[in-house]
Amino acid sequence: NDNHVLINTFVRDSDGSNSNFTINKINSSRAHQQLLADHDLSDNFWRFFTDGIERVRIISSGNVGIGTSSPSNSLDVYSPTRDIVARFRSGDLNADLKLEDSSSHTIIRSQSGELYFAVNGGYNIAARLDTSRNLILGGVAPVASAEKTLHIANGTAPTANPTNGGVLYVEAGALKWRGSSGTVTTIAAA
Repeated sequence: NDNHVLINTFVRDSDGSNSNFTINKINSSRAHQQLLADHDLSDNFWRFFTDGIERVRIISSGNVGIGTSSPSNSLDVYSPTRDIVARFRSGDLNADLKLEDSSSHTIIRSQSGELYFAVNGGYNIAARLDTSRNLILGGVAPVASAEKTLHIANGTAPTANPTNGGVLYVEAGALKWRGSSGTVTTIAAA
């Protein structure tokens, strides 16, 4: 392209402590853009700059920081001025965020404006927040006209006394409460 010149340079300090990789883009009006990658061997990190501002840093542990020079997690994203610091998009119906440990995983899903929480590996839906702001626990279907309500599927009655509180649950369609003393109260019959 006649309007752009790409210049790549590699520079290493005489003592071997730092190395830089620079990509300069200059168009026909002499407007200048630069990407600079800087490696510091003494602290063992890589920094990536645009417009003279550090944007990304990879430290010796492998942690990656976006907007931070001291990432404390595998991926550490920081923005001092934005409420939304990351955006994850999918080109199909579902957008899933999978959280996995050594034995299982959970999934947070966005689908058609609804928020799903799946547990125990796979897509076992534990809870859903629908577009009418109904919170649905378990596999129960919400009443079509309901808005801003809580729907609880039939569950298994707790067999132990809860500590410092109680358990609200539905058994055979009846809403029940088991307190810390073990007393079960039927709040509403089926």
